[in-house]
Amino acid sequence: MEPGLRQVSWGLGALAISLPAVFFLMTMAIGSGTDATPSDLRKPLDAAAFRVLSGGAETRDGTLRFNSFTPFADAHHALAVWSGNVDAAQLPFLSYRSRVIDNRTSINLTWRRADDPDEVHGAALPVNAAGISAVNLSASPAWRGDIVEVGILVVAQAGDTAASVSDLALESHSRLLVVRALVTQWTAFRGWTHRSLNYLRSHPGENGISALPYAAMWSALAALTLLALGRFAGNIGGIAFAVTFFVPWIALDMLWQRELLTQLDATKQRFEGVDMAQRHLADEDSAIYGYATRLKREFLPERPARVFLFDSATGHDYRRLKTQFYLLPHNIYNFGNRVPRPALRRGDYVLVLGGNGEPTFDAATSQLVWSRGPQAQAVELDAAAAGRLYQLTDPALESRGDG
Repeated sequence: MEPGLRQVSWGLGALAISLPAVFFLMTMAIGSGTDATPSDLRKPLDAAAFRVLSGGAETRDGTLRFNSFTPFADAHHALAVWSGNVDAAQLPFLSYRSRVIDNRTSINLTWRRADDPDEVHGAALPVNAAGISAVNLSASPAWRGDIVEVGILVVAQAGDTAASVSDLALESHSRLLVVRALVTQWTAFRGWTHRSLNYLRSHPGENGISALPYAAMWSALAALTLLALGRFAGNIGGIAFAVTFFVPWIALDMLWQRELLTQLDATKQRFEGVDMAQRHLADEDSAIYGYATRLKREFLPERPARVFLFDSATGHDYRRLKTQFYLLPHNIYNFGNRVPRPALRRGDYVLVLGGNGEPTFDAATSQLVWSRGPQAQAVELDAAAAGRLYQLTDPALESRGDG
């Protein structure tokens, strides 16, 4: 064997030897939070035993397929439930397979307990993961006592989609399921939180458990294995150590690429084939965009006007900044919740976001009132749940120029 290939073989061998140790340490760290002892208990949840309560679903080849959804609020729902009796302490893990067409669709597990049958509890299920998925339900304080009903709730952004769940089973604690739950978190679509690519925490959190510390552990253990083998075999060079570094790095990169490709697919499903206005209406901030564009279309002049923006939230608040952006090219004054009277001009606009906050409007006197600040006559142009728009008409104020 060529010397270079021999060094690569040493590196791959060290990675293979150290991998079981990584899995063992992983299960010790993550599985230490459960009081359950490993056993072989398993309770399959037959798809045919689920009753559809909302939307539409069919059972085929052991798979529960949701194919129609009931509009509810800003989304579409489908719900199917299974009735029985489950000891939550003995069966803390759920294993399953899932598939959604639209990556914006979420699948959730719901359940009721015998001690409080009127209360519905729930947990989100990772979707489109590699292989059989698993979740540790004991992480939820509500998973306890006798479970008398288990449901699958699918929430879709559009009604013309589909989702499926199969191989549902409640299982007892085992090291294999702990590892499978981690693989589920690492390979399922987590969604785009604007910082998930840089999410490096090693314990449960917003985006679950990061694979980065365990990849680093794998690389370090493999390097230590090479050092130990080198004392007996000798002739282990830098190529072998490079392999122990680059293979875990490439594995991490493949996980990130899988997430990014899924994000790309979700972005295409949401925005492909529509104009810019429709893209804004399909985006996460569609309510803010729709409100700001309505104000511009119905109440604000075509030429840039001065608009004082007020909100109970302070600092770099998402709603404040997004509203300011969508109101451009108007001149937006978004500097705080109070404004000195000399800054106000007759004809200026005052936008108060949300249902509460200052200034308040006294309809009897047509006055905008700040608790610690000026008062000014104004006319209310629009009142909505998103905010209230006023125009200053106080004759004591100087008339504004061109903004």
